[in-house]
Amino acid sequence: MKTSHRNIVLLMGVCCLLSSLPLSGAYSAKEKELMKKNDVTKQYVDVYNARKSGKWDSDIWAVTNPLDDKHNYDPKKGARPHPNADCRTLFDNITVTLSNTAAVGRLWVGKNGSRIVLARGAVLTANPGYYGFLGTTSGGMEMREGSVLNIDRYFFLTGTRPDVTGTGTFLQSGGTVSSTGTLFLSGNNVLSCSSTAQGVYTLAGGSLNLNVHSAQSGISIGTGGGKFFFGKGTLNANRVAIDLDNVNGGNLSPGGDEQVGETRLMPDAIGQQSAQTAGRPFDEQRTYKQGAGSTWTVNIASRKDYDKVIWTGSGDKNRMVFENGAVIKIVPLKNFKPTTKANFDIATADEIVLNGDLRLEGAAKGFSYECVDGKILRLKYEP
Repeated sequence: MKTSHRNIVLLMGVCCLLSSLPLSGAYSAKEKELMKKNDVTKQYVDVYNARKSGKWDSDIWAVTNPLDDKHNYDPKKGARPHPNADCRTLFDNITVTLSNTAAVGRLWVGKNGSRIVLARGAVLTANPGYYGFLGTTSGGMEMREGSVLNIDRYFFLTGTRPDVTGTGTFLQSGGTVSSTGTLFLSGNNVLSCSSTAQGVYTLAGGSLNLNVHSAQSGISIGTGGGKFFFGKGTLNANRVAIDLDNVNGGNLSPGGDEQVGETRLMPDAIGQQSAQTAGRPFDEQRTYKQGAGSTWTVNIASRKDYDKVIWTGSGDKNRMVFENGAVIKIVPLKNFKPTTKANFDIATADEIVLNGDLRLEGAAKGFSYECVDGKILRLKYEP
């Protein structure tokens, strides 16, 4: 107890000292050292500012620190962003292209018309995450075939500051994006984030993997607004809080490759709170729609262990709608094959609507389907 009390006293002393430091930026060397040493929220890390368009691994970076009296924005020869530094574009209409391995702390697209492109061979890790576009027109990220983006906790397309009014874009035409935090199309705090910024995520190819905590919303509209365009890519998300229109040849895969998982509909608490604060209506109903030729991959590892979608929520108005020709692709894992009759309840919703016939593909021999009470979509196996 004495040690704990001493640590608390020391921490209070540090906090008092930090709060007494001047706010003008005129810090002594000792003050800077102390502030950096106790910077648990990483507010005083170096910031790498892209001064001009070019390759990530080139001399385009100027290095600044929030504690410096004056900032030198001239590119520093040999400077490259690193895991303990933040990274952003500094001017309008800058394109930075990465094609190798890199890691940063917080990542922003800071100016209008700017973008960060992950080309083939790129492997970028952002820890704690990607904080999106900060301008008034548009800007964002682009993922190409053969690239990888790993986001540790925070995934915003835009709107993380109240003065941001533009559109943050994320075009994924290929590659793999993985995040352990919710994808917010805009901000996540009605008190400190923009209420007008818009985020647009286009999943045109590749895989988007969202494996978030069970209490998170997975994909959220956020404090402003936005759109999630489900194209020909694969969505592997254990939680979602938005409408999903899988009508453009995409693939919903609750477990991802070679795994069993669950996609569960969640309430969009931030979106609802933002709507209430702004005095605009908020529709709680969410719809999953799957069109002809679009796919839902169902991995089956055993009679009890298989992919599921749970599309229920407040108001009992959440629907799953399947158009004629929508594809259910059956993938047995580890060569599993039932030997006797078996049922697999792959979807549970407030309402399930079949507007025609589903197409069963993959290891579909012996399988059929039925809709039970308009609320359960069941795969049936008979050898």
